[in-house]
Amino acid sequence: MSWATVNDRLLYGHSDAAHLLAPLAIATTLGLGRPATPLSVPFVLGLNGNAITLRPDLAAQITAVGAPGDVAAIGARLAEVARAARERG
Repeated sequence: MSWATVNDRLLYGHSDAAHLLAPLAIATTLGLGRPATPLSVPFVLGLNGNAITLRPDLAAQITAVGAPGDVAAIGARLAEVARAARERG
């Protein structure tokens, strides 16, 4: 079953609760793509499961900076790489 189907079943009363991707719950509440429907999200089933996916050459430039869990260093390096790319046009 797709995320859209899970969301529709929730919104139309076919399900009382559902496990949704966080962005889908936010988009539903904001009314992106359909009328806004407030949802209550009382808890999160998992943490640290989100990821930013980079192409291999960019990932090599960024992860060479520090340990995979050092988000501050990796974020700072990503900002440097982005600024350099912007300056190059």
